[in-house]
Amino acid sequence: MYFNAFLGNDAAYRARQPSLAKEIFVYCYLSLVIGHLSRETR
Repeated sequence: MYFNAFLGNDAAYRARQPSLAKEIFVYCYLSLVIGHLSRETR
């Protein structure tokens, strides 16, 4: 129930500000990937 409401709010937020949400998502995703790779190589 709460998860569905959260997804609905997230979708509404992305509908209002698609570019900002997309940039934040890409930034967080790249940060996680780079952090994971740096831990793997170390």
